Amino acid sequence: MLAGTSAAPPQLDEFFCDIDAGLRAADLAEMGLSEATVWG
Repeated sequence: MLAGTSAAPPQLDEFFCDIDAGLRAADLAEMGLSEATVWG
């Protein structure tokens, strides 16, 4: 449906790799979360 408009499509794919866990730890901590609470 977005193809028929002038609006830019949103990013639909998001990939989270184990190797990047250390890089997102500070962001998760700022939100009061951890890898364990997010991913189980």
